[in-house]
Amino acid sequence: CLCLGNLEQVAQEIEKGLNVLRMRLILSVAATVAVAAIGSVGRLDAQEEPERYALLVGVTTYDHPYLNGLKYPEKDFAALARVLSDNGYRVDKLQGVQATQAEIRTRLERLSNKGARGGVVFVALSGHGIEIPDPTGRVNKSYFCPVDTALAPVQDADDKTLFLADGTPLLAPRADSLDAIDEILMALGQSKAKHRIIVTDCCRDDPTKAKSLRAKSFGTSL
Repeated sequence: CLCLGNLEQVAQEIEKGLNVLRMRLILSVAATVAVAAIGSVGRLDAQEEPERYALLVGVTTYDHPYLNGLKYPEKDFAALARVLSDNGYRVDKLQGVQATQAEIRTRLERLSNKGARGGVVFVALSGHGIEIPDPTGRVNKSYFCPVDTALAPVQDADDKTLFLADGTPLLAPRADSLDAIDEILMALGQSKAKHRIIVTDCCRDDPTKAKSLRAKSFGTSL
């Protein structure tokens, strides 16, 4: 028979497996959508061929060990890059240590010149994501965590630092070190492409591994 501890371990392994399947299903759908978009732009002479551009940003291991625990972002994006390249996309990859906040912003600024002649621009992000209230506390903003995400102690309404049960300070990503999803959408909207696609395959758990009033799971504000 299985004791309660074994059952809990089995349940955790099943959940991990389901998360991997969900993630890879998302990437499979993303690749299908990107390839389908090619057909809708038509087939023209080489000189008039629509530009197909993809920016893939994936982070498995972060500079700060507090954020680590992911396994597949860079591996899965390598496979996605091959699919896109085989279907005529020029793929621009920022993987691991390359995926800094500054470098991501530089590539986003260049999107305004991508997707010429009614082409396709495909942006995909894989790593940690988080949702943080704006200064008013009324609106939540979604962010992607670049590899150099900075952390800071979480404070309560009285500006007192919060601590975990073991006495260590509770840390959370600093918003000024992250890439806001709404800003990424704005950059994508400035491209010349007829079709603009964004995929965010981000961990929906708070990467600080602790609940707080300042940080929530990623995605519900989109």
